[in-house]
Amino acid sequence: MTRLCEAKDAFIFLREGELYHVAARYGFSSKFQEFLGQHPRPADRGSITGRTALEAKVVHVPDVMADPEYSWSEAQQIGGYRTVLGVPLLRDGSPVG
Repeated sequence: MTRLCEAKDAFIFLREGELYHVAARYGFSSKFQEFLGQHPRPADRGSITGRTALEAKVVHVPDVMADPEYSWSEAQQIGGYRTVLGVPLLRDGSPVG
């Protein structure tokens, strides 16, 4: 996954009920992993995970700090990322991750 888009870090989120939980990671700090584990995401437009789940399509945001809908600033501060690519995992056309 990271090789395809030359990313240094990646997460896979899976839906459990109405929330998306981290299922796997590559890179990022253990502090950020712990934070994400404690803060599963709903399908809303405030995070790229949520936005990708809502739209069920690829979402690319060149700079989350300049995105008016992005509201998960605590995660951005801990993770230190700016550019994000969200790719949905679909089953029968519905997002599962």
